[in-house]
Amino acid sequence: MDINKIQKLNKLAVDLKKHNIVDSKEEAIKQAENVVGAKHDDFSTKEPDRMREIEKEIRKIGFEVREQQQKISDIVKTLNEVLEQLHNSKLNIRPKEKISAKKDPTKPIDRNKVAPSEVSIEKYFYFGKK
Repeated sequence: MDINKIQKLNKLAVDLKKHNIVDSKEEAIKQAENVVGAKHDDFSTKEPDRMREIEKEIRKIGFEVREQQQKISDIVKTLNEVLEQLHNSKLNIRPKEKISAKKDPTKPIDRNKVAPSEVSIEKYFYFGKK
């Protein structure tokens, strides 16, 4: 291999590693060899086009990653706002006042419009001697 091929392979391997496309330097070199075709001694005019395509794909992936990060940060921001509103609403809830069970005995309480003051217990129950 000549020096130009090695430099191109190294540059491509560094770019692949930099953009986290591969995990290790060895994998990056293998990928770069596959992309450039370093195992074959004949380089054609397609090599610069191939490099441009790879660079475009790397940029495209970078933009997609940034877009996804923006979406995630928006979701986190919205979630934090909702949690804050929920927390504030819990703080604003006050216990309801107890309703008194005292009722006016002169008002009717049943469907026959009979008030409790009109009905005496003594009429229905006998408590003394007969």
